[in-house]
Amino acid sequence: MRSIQLSIKEDRFPAFVQKFFSIRHPDGHYPEWVIQALDKVNITLLHNSDSQSNKLDIAGSDHIGQDGIKV
Repeated sequence: MRSIQLSIKEDRFPAFVQKFFSIRHPDGHYPEWVIQALDKVNITLLHNSDSQSNKLDIAGSDHIGQDGIKV
C-alpha cells in the first residue's frame, strides 16, 4: 500500500499501474474489464510490443512494495 501512495505523491501512479500489470500479465493479455476501467482514468496498459513493459523503470524511488514491485 505504501508503494501505491508514494507513486501517487510522486506523480508516477500511471507508470506504477503499467509495471504492476506487466508483471502480473507478462504476455500483455489483460482482462478486458481492467483495460476499460483504466481507460476511464486515462491509464493505458502497455503490451510487450509497445515498449519494454517488463523492463519499465520507475525512477525516483528504491522502495519495494509488499507485492515485490520496486517503486
